[in-house]
Amino acid sequence: MDTFKKKRNGEKTMLIEIHMLQNHVPSNLNRDDSGSPKDCVFGGVRRARISSQCLKRSIRQSEMFKSKLPTMGQRTRKMPVEIKNKLIKDGMSEEIAELCGRIAGGIGSNADKIADKLETKQIMFFSEDEVNEIAEILKKLAEGKSAVDVAKIKPSEIEKKMKSNPHLNITPDIALFGRMVTSDMFRDIEASIQVAHAISTHKLEHEFDYFTAVDDLSDKFEGMSEQGSAMIGEIEFTSACYYKYYVIDSDGFIANMTHGKADPKEKENAKKIFIDLIAGFIRAAIYANPSGKQNTFAAHQLPDAVLIEIKEEKIPVSYANAFLEPVLSKPNEDLMVASIKRLKKQIEDTTKIFNINSKHKIWLNTKNIDIEGTEKANNVNTLISNIEDKLKKEL
Repeated sequence: MDTFKKKRNGEKTMLIEIHMLQNHVPSNLNRDDSGSPKDCVFGGVRRARISSQCLKRSIRQSEMFKSKLPTMGQRTRKMPVEIKNKLIKDGMSEEIAELCGRIAGGIGSNADKIADKLETKQIMFFSEDEVNEIAEILKKLAEGKSAVDVAKIKPSEIEKKMKSNPHLNITPDIALFGRMVTSDMFRDIEASIQVAHAISTHKLEHEFDYFTAVDDLSDKFEGMSEQGSAMIGEIEFTSACYYKYYVIDSDGFIANMTHGKADPKEKENAKKIFIDLIAGFIRAAIYANPSGKQNTFAAHQLPDAVLIEIKEEKIPVSYANAFLEPVLSKPNEDLMVASIKRLKKQIEDTTKIFNINSKHKIWLNTKNIDIEGTEKANNVNTLISNIEDKLKKEL
């Protein structure tokens, strides 16, 4: 990832790393195409897994994350519907607005023709400024024209006009998570975050829930009495203690927000947004869980261990190899305690052997286990305010 290269022009930048251990009760938080909980092989042993895409979405959709951002982008194929509604609100007839929306639906396709319906060919990440700009361009192109003439407008005409205004504002979530689109009218944004797939610290055990449903009215109507169940099925599930890892680059985020420009005011504003974003991201990473099969399993557990590292050197380090050998619970030592001890050893050994220089390490855990070289946080609010204070001084 380009944003994780050396500092730009000697400027002070920070790498924020988040490590978490979180145990979930029987659940199916993130399933594959067959409905089974996602898994993988790690250290020669099959593990439970939650994909990075699933983790990112649960955080991005969290109100704790949204509340810290001034605006949010939309990842959607329904942008043409937004265009249509905006143009109708501005006084355009529904017929012409519908055509304009379908023209916008042709953006990003090689066919360069009006779309059949109010959808883009590919899912895209848009900012409100970009949607407003497209609507404004279409409004001018369609002004004074009949429906027949509007239908002749090609999506490439919008793309040409958008290219002449490449510095439209993007939203902080786009600057963080990045985007890649096939149309030249939108800037490709290199993500300033990397998210690992969460993996279990131990061997995976798949289990099955055999369930039935009984018809409430089976005995009410004469001649329709039934015995047994009205439905039978199976749901696959697992219970696992997951190691999660996120790494965020301040330099990449600020460059994305400012289009790489050196304007001091823009950079200062981007830094403030970054600090708020980090606070919201950490809180959401701790409290927000994936939504898969939650009505069935209610797997709303909080992490038992959180380590936040702030580095000036852009050397991201995951401690997943602490669990190459699957963790086993022992008498008088549960799986979480065993996992935290394994993580503790990996952190301390890696720090000493490889001379990993973290500017700050803040450690929060429920098991009263200390890690050498870390500051201890007593609760989540203290952890986050500590991070905010340090970033305000360091950036």
